[in-house]
Amino acid sequence: MTQPAPAWVSVLGPLWTVGLYRVLLYLAAAEFVLILAQVAWLFTRLFRATASERARVRFEEACGPGFLSAVDGPDQRPAWILEAARWKPDITADYIHTYLLRTEGTYHDAIASLYRDAGLHLHDIRMLRSWRWPRRVRALRRLSEVARPGDRVHVVVRPRDPYPVQVSTLILLARIGDAEDVRGVLATLRPPRRLMEQPLHAALLGLSRPVLATLMDSWDRLPDPIVRRVLLAAAAQRVPNACARWLPGAAAHADPEIRVGACMAAGHLGTPDAFRLLLTLLGDPSWIVRARAASALGQHGEPTAVDALGFALGDPVPWVRQNAATALRLLGEEGLGRLQGVAEASHYPLARRTAEAEIGHSRVLSESRGDKT
Repeated sequence: MTQPAPAWVSVLGPLWTVGLYRVLLYLAAAEFVLILAQVAWLFTRLFRATASERARVRFEEACGPGFLSAVDGPDQRPAWILEAARWKPDITADYIHTYLLRTEGTYHDAIASLYRDAGLHLHDIRMLRSWRWPRRVRALRRLSEVARPGDRVHVVVRPRDPYPVQVSTLILLARIGDAEDVRGVLATLRPPRRLMEQPLHAALLGLSRPVLATLMDSWDRLPDPIVRRVLLAAAAQRVPNACARWLPGAAAHADPEIRVGACMAAGHLGTPDAFRLLLTLLGDPSWIVRARAASALGQHGEPTAVDALGFALGDPVPWVRQNAATALRLLGEEGLGRLQGVAEASHYPLARRTAEAEIGHSRVLSESRGDKT
């Protein structure tokens, strides 16, 4: 015979159920409010985008016909600037910036002069103080086309800036600053991932040779290994002598990122010392370094690397094997001969398959070149 439940169960049970339903109701209401806020935010963004597009179209209708005359003729410029002043500075700045990106030489300079005469560069300088980093990036990109060396005093490097602001600042200072300005940005730069290195590499390649050589004097004092790696590779292309003196130390560095940079730089240098260094790095403990070394040996173009690259076809890491096979193909007949030998006689199935795939790729490329000729 079952005993009756205690009195407190009969009282608290319904209360617990009511409390649980109330919590679920509050959560559902909070989620509904959140959805409404997201919808309102999306409609606000849509409204602003639509209004901005309409303003841009109206600006082009009002100021577009006289723009080229204002660029070419100083007499027409004041009237055009007066008409453009009726619109928001961002609309006018973006309109002129599209022309700056598509022109070069004296015509680019004339458009930049109009931009400055309209006072738009001052608007961009004010935007550099904005707490919204997308606005700062927008201003930095426009200033990179029109700024002059005297404007660099307004370009402040902030260590906590997100990467887009940092790299945009670097691109601007690479054009109007000196080596010390660029070094200040590089000391704070932290590329978040490899896929975002290209703007950094392009900015460094755009530096003058004296500035790049001066930066290499303090290469070992830069804190971020990715920045050091990219700088080493850029210096190999622009100032080989300044790069070569750091190469042995970079190849023996404890950080794999630095050793990867040594591989990339050695591939660009193409000297006998760089070749011997790459042969050593082909046996590095890090597979990323081995893969880069194999790729750089193909770029180096030295046929005596065939034996080492043939041995690398037996590497357990697929990327190393593939880079070694590609490098052998780039070495011409000797490399293709080694690939053929591995495909026919290797006891390692993965090496055979990699060699066979690269031989097939070489045939496709040969047929393609033959069709074009």
